[in-house]
Amino acid sequence: MVGATLSTFGRIDVLVNNAGINWSGSVEGTGEEDWDRVMAVNLKSVFLWMD
Repeated sequence: MVGATLSTFGRIDVLVNNAGINWSGSVEGTGEEDWDRVMAVNLKSVFLWMD
């Protein structure tokens, strides 16, 4: 997406990566699948979007 934007407009003036979720349960009650989903949305998605 960044590459397409730069190709079309030549520059990016402002970029806000504003996506995130949280888990409202306790740490002890959080399963690995829930943890992986939070990390995928909050961390991995930002990394992949910037590519």
